[in-house]
Amino acid sequence: MKNLWKFALLFFAIICISIFTNGTKVKAAENKLSPRMWIETPQNNVSLKENSIDIKGWSLNPSGVKQVAIYVDGNKAGNADIGQARPDVDHNFPDYTGGVNSGFSYKLDVSKLNGGQHTITAESVGNDGSSLKQDRKININKLAPKMWVETPSDNATVSGTTINIKGWSLNDAGVKQVAVYIDGNKAGNANIGQARPDVDHNFPGYTGGVNSGFTYNLDISKLSGGKHTITIESIGNDGGSLKQDRRININKLAPKMWVETPSDNTTVNGTAINIKGWSLNDTGVKQVAVYVDGNKIGNANIGQARPDVDHNFPGYTGGVNSGFTYNLDISKLSGGKHTITIESTGNDVSSIKQERKINVTRKASKMWVETPANNAVVNGISTNIVGWSLNDTGVKQVVVYVDGNKVANASAGQVRPDVNRIFPGYTDGLNSGFSYKLDISKLSAGNHTVTIESIGNDGSSIKQDRKISINRLPAKMWVETPINNSTVSGKTAQIKGWSLNDSGVKQVIVYIDGSKVGNANIGQARTDVNFAFPGYTGGITSGFTYNLDTSNLSGVQHTITVESIGNDGSVIKQDRKVSINNKVIAIDIGHNVAPVDVGAEAIMKEGPVNLAVGQRVISKLESLGYTVVQTKPVTATNESDSLQQRVAAANNAKADLFISIHANVGGGVGTEVWAGGSAKSIELGQNIEDNMVALGYRNRGVKVQGIDGDHLYVLKNTVMPAVLVETFFLDSQEDVNRYNPDAIANAIVNGIISSLD
Repeated sequence: MKNLWKFALLFFAIICISIFTNGTKVKAAENKLSPRMWIETPQNNVSLKENSIDIKGWSLNPSGVKQVAIYVDGNKAGNADIGQARPDVDHNFPDYTGGVNSGFSYKLDVSKLNGGQHTITAESVGNDGSSLKQDRKININKLAPKMWVETPSDNATVSGTTINIKGWSLNDAGVKQVAVYIDGNKAGNANIGQARPDVDHNFPGYTGGVNSGFTYNLDISKLSGGKHTITIESIGNDGGSLKQDRRININKLAPKMWVETPSDNTTVNGTAINIKGWSLNDTGVKQVAVYVDGNKIGNANIGQARPDVDHNFPGYTGGVNSGFTYNLDISKLSGGKHTITIESTGNDVSSIKQERKINVTRKASKMWVETPANNAVVNGISTNIVGWSLNDTGVKQVVVYVDGNKVANASAGQVRPDVNRIFPGYTDGLNSGFSYKLDISKLSAGNHTVTIESIGNDGSSIKQDRKISINRLPAKMWVETPINNSTVSGKTAQIKGWSLNDSGVKQVIVYIDGSKVGNANIGQARTDVNFAFPGYTGGITSGFTYNLDTSNLSGVQHTITVESIGNDGSVIKQDRKVSINNKVIAIDIGHNVAPVDVGAEAIMKEGPVNLAVGQRVISKLESLGYTVVQTKPVTATNESDSLQQRVAAANNAKADLFISIHANVGGGVGTEVWAGGSAKSIELGQNIEDNMVALGYRNRGVKVQGIDGDHLYVLKNTVMPAVLVETFFLDSQEDVNRYNPDAIANAIVNGIISSLD
């Protein structure tokens, strides 16, 4: 029973909750607001005659109204003014956001709308993006457009350059413009708004009817004679239009022209002829063009006084100034027959042509090359070409060729009164001379052909040849250093010598074993060579030098070839066989920098011993062709400074080997060599040690820097294979008794040589 009671209570609670929940949902559904709108004016299907109407109404949206847009026939006209007070709407439809200000209004301009039915749409858009639309149909009553073209009358015959178009046009929305067309092409807009009270009286009620007149002065000067159609189009402010045509017949006098000079089939000469005549066109003459053989040359000078022509042919526009002239340049015309065409074009684009045949006669062209004479023998670097040339139309240019190749244009127009006196009547005969300085430095010895071509202003030409023979001094060269079959030492070898070429030396090229290595520096002063071999171009500066990099060359014999090329392209070569000894050996004579670095002292002093041995080593190496760098500083501030200077000297010289010569102390006996850590250093140390032991010194072996010790600055800081030779012990009587500086030097040198590649 107790459990049953509990179940009943639970069932009752569920029923209550269900009822409460459903009741809440129903109330919410009943309170949900929908957008609302009403257009109060205009009423649907209202008829209007005014130019504008007021649109008024109200709009509600639960989220508030964002905007009310107005459309006419689907096209947006603008946004209405919203937020206007409407307490009546808010009273009838409470709870809307902004309901108390839900009114809107908009003044719609209908002046540009055509007569007939149109649809106005108001669209209310809420802040939540929801929208609501409402339409109103309106009917616009408009008077029908009217227009009349009063002048010209249809099918009128007109003449002159302009005609006046006059009339009136009416449009219920007012006239925006009146356009004038001629044969379908717009000519312009008429002047509108002219007073026409008579029209307004006869057709009342039109907007602007009292000022409905229009006029337009139509330019017909460019129109051809005959029939044309004038179209008048009146466009209203509402976009409506009305057209009316007027056909006109333009009566024009026929174009006339006469070329007075030159007469037909006349014979002319010289450089110019005068063209003279007159031309008439009913619309006036726009231009008179001059053609020769179909090619336009220019426009004649028009507008010249011709009262005689105007008297004989009255009535033409501009007839009193119908003359024209043109000075035609015939200097560029070839001899023979040519056709001159005169074309007169009127302002109406009509044209008339007339031709004149002329026969141009020309004097024969003449030319003479005075120098060089034919088959002349020339030398040096240049030869002068001098002469004269005549052409009836004048000489345009004189061209110089050598062996068929154009070189340049000669300087023409030089005074030659003698030529003008002998051959009078040529254009510019007084200035018929020409000259040219021909550079023959690049021409090879032997025969060549110089051609002179004179070209006249008329394009005609005449040529003359001169055969010349160029005589050249034989090319010479001498390589002074290096001497043939010599040995050159060091990283570079200077090549020095001189070269002569009758045309001048263009360049001197250096080859090693057939491969080009560079161009020598030429143009160096050699007065001695110029004295010994006079007459060569540039002989006084015939010297050349070149620093040959031998650092990458092996020690075997090589061939240096020096090639000298002249400005005329001629070539001379010379070889030098040389052996290369390009090894640089740094010899460091230990200590000997007083007072900071003097060395050890026992039975003998180290400084003099090192100096005696080192100087002999240097001498022997230099006699064998090796380049020796002595690293011992002259002065030093302390021992550390002395060591730094020795290392810097070897490194800066890019030496191949470094040998530091010292003597030992400390109670020992024999010779030893300290070597840098590289294999080449150890090889060098062992070779020197072996040669020293062969002198009878006890073998103390080769010590390796970094393994047997790390205290020798010169071995740690040089960048090439390096050794420090401790020749013998200064405090060992046995070693001192065996001391022979020459023998020790030989042992060191032999060790060095056997270590070189």
